[in-house]
Amino acid sequence: MGIYVVTGSASGIGRAVKERLELEGHEVITVDLQNAEIVADLSDERACERVIHQIQEKAPDGLDGFVPCAGLGPHVNDQTLIPLVNYFAVVQLVEQLLPLIERKLGSIVLISSHSAQMLEKYNDDYVDSLLSNNRTKALSLSPQLEAFQVYAAGKHALTRWMRIISASYARAGIRINAVAPGFTRTNFTNSPEAIEKFGDALLEIEKSIPAGRPGEPEDQANAVWFLLSDQAHFINGVYLVVDGGHDAEFRPDKF
Repeated sequence: MGIYVVTGSASGIGRAVKERLELEGHEVITVDLQNAEIVADLSDERACERVIHQIQEKAPDGLDGFVPCAGLGPHVNDQTLIPLVNYFAVVQLVEQLLPLIERKLGSIVLISSHSAQMLEKYNDDYVDSLLSNNRTKALSLSPQLEAFQVYAAGKHALTRWMRIISASYARAGIRINAVAPGFTRTNFTNSPEAIEKFGDALLEIEKSIPAGRPGEPEDQANAVWFLLSDQAHFINGVYLVVDGGHDAEFRPDKF
């Protein structure tokens, strides 16, 4: 059986991914703020470095896969944390764990969002600051933007980054893809902060899902597992929307 790393493993989609991997008989190295094998705050660049060293010690022979699920929603008070966790930590961990993943020709699945394609306009300066790895500029811009723009544009940039590097990774024998959840019941959607800030909008979104129900973490975990598995061995650089039909309804002429 394989060995995988999952960040954000203590709750939501991350926990569901961890449980699905364990159900398949794999070993999972878990990373989260609490209740994990490796406890760390991924908004801290130096903490990410320590996480990488700990993973290297735990899996010296390599990794079969990596799923960075840790992320923050637009409800957080400090908006600078959103790019730090959702973009910079993901890129840092993927790039520095790459040698371990390459040893086993493993696969990587990122967690994007259907909001990465939903907005008519993303802030170009903010997106460019992420893609150019300009932390200083990204952190100065993020408090000036609407919270949802910071979140959605960050997922947009992460997905573009994934597609940009996917061909070079494939040539090294590594597949990288992204699952893009729609409205999914998690700690974010159920949190008092999210309900206070976006309550009416969340209710409207939930009611409008064509499938007739909100997503569950297990729906996303099933998609992640498929992309990690050998059944998806010819799939690379894909942005897989798992949203009960919302994307097709909102953007029927774009795909």
